[in-house]
Amino acid sequence: MYLLSIILEGVRVKLAVVKKDKKEFEILFTESYNSKDRDFDPSFFEKVIGELKQKYKGLCIATSIDTDHVLLRKLTLPVSNKKAIFKTLPFQIEQHLPFPIEEGIIYPFIEKHKSSCDVLAFCIQNSSYEKHISSMSSIGVDPHFVSCTPVALYRFTNFLFKDVNTITMYMGESKTDIVSVFENKPIYALSIPYGKRHFFVALKKDRKDYSDLEVETLLYQLDLADMDSSKDENLKELAELFSMQLDRALYFVMHKEGQRIHETLFYTGEKHILFQFHARLEKSQDFTFNKLEVSDEDARSSAFALSVGLCLDPLIADNMSVQFRAVKAAQKELSTALIKKYTLCGLSMILFCIAASFSSNLLLKQKEKTLDRRLATFIERNLSEDPTFKSKGLDNLAFIGKLKKVRKHFRKVKKPYGYYLLPTTVSELIDTISKAKAEEDIKLVKLDYDLLEFPNLDEAFKEYKTKVELKIKSANKEIAEIFFNELSTRCEIESLDIKEDSGIYGATFFLKSTPKM
Repeated sequence: MYLLSIILEGVRVKLAVVKKDKKEFEILFTESYNSKDRDFDPSFFEKVIGELKQKYKGLCIATSIDTDHVLLRKLTLPVSNKKAIFKTLPFQIEQHLPFPIEEGIIYPFIEKHKSSCDVLAFCIQNSSYEKHISSMSSIGVDPHFVSCTPVALYRFTNFLFKDVNTITMYMGESKTDIVSVFENKPIYALSIPYGKRHFFVALKKDRKDYSDLEVETLLYQLDLADMDSSKDENLKELAELFSMQLDRALYFVMHKEGQRIHETLFYTGEKHILFQFHARLEKSQDFTFNKLEVSDEDARSSAFALSVGLCLDPLIADNMSVQFRAVKAAQKELSTALIKKYTLCGLSMILFCIAASFSSNLLLKQKEKTLDRRLATFIERNLSEDPTFKSKGLDNLAFIGKLKKVRKHFRKVKKPYGYYLLPTTVSELIDTISKAKAEEDIKLVKLDYDLLEFPNLDEAFKEYKTKVELKIKSANKEIAEIFFNELSTRCEIESLDIKEDSGIYGATFFLKSTPKM
């Protein structure tokens, strides 16, 4: 069984062919093409793929959606029952997405425990998927499999290092991808918008009289770890910027779980440049990562880590394989073995979508019935004896119709001052106090305003009850009594109990609700 991966990295197109024989994998072919070369055009590319298909019978094609367009979401649900998971998962995932769930493709992996389950979901927007398919069509490619960069880098890491928790970096032509691999899963992924091409262009600006080949050669000879004395200002500025973004990215991934879970870094792609930045970051006391070392043979393949990992994902086809493209879209030459595996996977996803749609409709119906019962109880308690409420034909209306009728009734003013007697507000009370006291003789020490009772859904006509505790300081008892008497005339006070303690006069009283005209 053969898989061909096609990766578009800026001006470069990278290919890899991997063979699976039982449980063994063999890298048969890796190549990189510059799309700006005179020889490179759609017909040339079709010829290359045609020759590979002729050489490797039953060859299938896999492509990858960039990290920038993929969201990894981790969540834990307090359920372990399959039906309960299907009911709650769509609502839980949508809370963590910046787009509506119906506008995306969600690929969830569920790990069930005794009373809960962990979910790792790969999410992309439909627009990103369509854009990817369109870019592949522009070079004459119709892929059988569409996975994503985080999964491809995880596959390559796991291919070389079993059961290793590490941060894998891949510097490509136009950007650098970073994936956190923990407990045999890719749990976080991000990218830095700088790749080899940016370093080449920066050095080309500094060495304008150099040919492209000379710039390419010089780029691998310069010490990017120590640019302090360098006269290549553009390259120096880019190195500083890349180093800062790399440091931030590592800090983010390292602390995302709330504790450090990684001790090693695995560099792939343009390793020479990344190795130099490793040496640059080692100068920081907080940087305590070790590099994962590989053999010479594996080092050569790691330059094509993304391409090889992309081939491995559909070939392994386990519970961590991501396939955004539906099985029915695969070409006729897709091998029978792969069809069987992904048909089952595709049917599972279809069943999941059906279950999610059904459960959401059922949940909405249940919510509407509950609200309908609550509205009926409210009408019975508060409006059954109200002669102005027209209940005729109410039972024949749906819930929304009943709700509109009740709202329309309450919008009408029932009393000169509105439907409820409103309490004296804090600002009104303070204004009254300031008018009642002589500032040179009385000092406000304490004012507590406590709203004890108020109308609610079950007791719509319950009056407001406000308790006030007031303390003032005055050298003259008569002035204090005058103040409280003046306050009583200005406020609707139910009862007033004045107590004196060392020149501090306190009173606790209840305010009456007052009409607001």
